[in-house]
Amino acid sequence: VDGSVAALRSLANRAEREPELAELLLRATTPEPLYPPLERATVEDWAMTQLRLHAGRPEVAPWLRGWVDTEARTRLIWRRQLPVTPERAPSENELRRYVEVAPPLLAEVLEAETAIVFDWLKKRLKELDKERSKASLDEGRKEQLALLQRLAFFVLDPDGELERVFPLDDALRWVGSKNAARQLAGRTLIFSSLIGGLESGGLDAKAKGTAPAADEEAPFGGESDLDPPPVTFRVRQATEQAHELEDPRWRLRERLPLRVDAEGEVLCWLAVYKWTNAAETEEDRSVGRPQSLAEHQEWVRERAEGEAQSLGLSESLERVLAAAALSHDEGKRARRWQEAFRAPSEGGPYAKTLGPLNVALLGGYRHEFGSLPYAAERADPDRWTDDERDLLLHLVAAHHGYARPFLRPDGCEQAPPSRLESRSREVTLRYFRLQRRWGPWGLAYLEALLRAADQRASRDNDALALAGAKEGLRAD
Repeated sequence: VDGSVAALRSLANRAEREPELAELLLRATTPEPLYPPLERATVEDWAMTQLRLHAGRPEVAPWLRGWVDTEARTRLIWRRQLPVTPERAPSENELRRYVEVAPPLLAEVLEAETAIVFDWLKKRLKELDKERSKASLDEGRKEQLALLQRLAFFVLDPDGELERVFPLDDALRWVGSKNAARQLAGRTLIFSSLIGGLESGGLDAKAKGTAPAADEEAPFGGESDLDPPPVTFRVRQATEQAHELEDPRWRLRERLPLRVDAEGEVLCWLAVYKWTNAAETEEDRSVGRPQSLAEHQEWVRERAEGEAQSLGLSESLERVLAAAALSHDEGKRARRWQEAFRAPSEGGPYAKTLGPLNVALLGGYRHEFGSLPYAAERADPDRWTDDERDLLLHLVAAHHGYARPFLRPDGCEQAPPSRLESRSREVTLRYFRLQRRWGPWGLAYLEALLRAADQRASRDNDALALAGAKEGLRAD
């Protein structure tokens, strides 16, 4: 039987002439759901991606799938290492940082209908409450339950942002409240593996002990395998300053303090290691084989020009992309960026470093904001039209997804605050001018071209690091 697209199209064409066949096709076809009308104003509201909360921006699902009746679903993840100790619960900022460097991965997710998840969670929490009341508990289990008292699980909203944190007692009170189940729809729950409740890959409220977790320290793949593993991070506790693993394929990405003494000195760290070429965020892509700023930007220019030529873009757009590529990371010259990413003292400035990032030193600084004066110098008004100049500056400001519609001047030391605020306002005004000029999809497409060139250049740099890791493995 020929079930190709061409055959189905031929069948549809026949149905236009054969009423009986048309009736059969109608009966065999799932009815198309109703879709809300797509209006320009709605698209422009969605385009302002930095505004997490926007009263005029609806959920996008009905426009993608139509109005359909589906069971609400919830995603569950178990982790062995969370930033918590029996003496101290993590702050919300620490949990946000943890999720940023070790985000949920498909390989560790169990997804189920929300009603089933809530019923399991309610029963599991009651089992834990019964267990901790027993006098016969050994010291090891008491310590584990003390950890759950500090943090049993936390909830991410549909956008992946931290929404709520649940110590064990708070969770027990919450599951008995009205409409609690409804609050889990579309959410992701990240549990301490000590909560248990997982048996043979399925939910079991009576399953005791430590649940299997993705951040276990078991090795991934063979020694010569340089392909990314299913879970591209490892998390370990370190009683001394965390350092690189012996395996060169893993690099230290972040250190979170777990225990701090009265003088503020860290006694125990939670260290997050990432696979060499596994980059989910800007910070991931900035940590890797040390590479000078000049070399990285030249690599991005070559990639951007190649894209423009392959796509048949105009000479004007090719020139804008090339100029944006040669300016996009100039803000990394800032002393605070180089220090925050632990750049070597010689051979700089650097665009890529071994890290790990000390986010506190950044002070909120966005290097794209610091790159704008350099891009403006490159776009001489005598040789560029106003449209070209606007697009060049916007591509530099937006190449990490910001400037939609604003880019804050926090941490920038290039000029007095009044001038920095003026530059920040111009970022927003420029965005709206370009939205009118190119349309929401057109502008996003042009942004994606520079972002793709930047990411491909970063992967080229990672490939050199992996080649070095391979030689190191062979030498061992």
